[in-house]
Amino acid sequence: MHGFNSFGIGKELYRYLFLTPVHATAVSKAEFVVQTKKGVAAVFGDTGTGKSSLARLLHQKFLDHGLHSALVTNPNYLGPYSLLCTIALELARPDTDERGFSRPSDGNGDGEAVCDIGAYESHRCAGDVNGNDVVEASDVRLVARSMHARPGSSRWNDAADVNRDSVVDATDLHIVLRARKAGTCG
Repeated sequence: MHGFNSFGIGKELYRYLFLTPVHATAVSKAEFVVQTKKGVAAVFGDTGTGKSSLARLLHQKFLDHGLHSALVTNPNYLGPYSLLCTIALELARPDTDERGFSRPSDGNGDGEAVCDIGAYESHRCAGDVNGNDVVEASDVRLVARSMHARPGSSRWNDAADVNRDSVVDATDLHIVLRARKAGTCG
């Protein structure tokens, strides 16, 4: 795309894109889904069939119509929430969540307040495993009972996976203990 800028085309490149009937149908269906807020549109195909060109076309059209749009082209994400974080950053999410708390937060307890899994909206206090709005000894016990459990195991407790990385481990226990000590809930 950078080579086209020397011809003065720039971001209006999509106006010169030839759409086959299949491409035109994909664009119109994706536009319809967005305009009517009917869910998610997916465009897929083999390498070199024009998916990225269609994505750039749609992205620019959405921006031209005053919509918030994020163009995310790298499918290689490290964790299950990486794509969501990238979209949140691209859409310039607000500095505070719906409750007025600052974002991003250190949702995975790794000591870094970056857009990690803590950037999603949660109505639960971090560390409150049993859901009673207080971090107490029973929360610590629930995490301890589920240590090293993964989804599908008999000891799995979804709420004990506080950082949502699909394993209950020392990081989850650390988050609960830190929240209990700080008295941040209730």
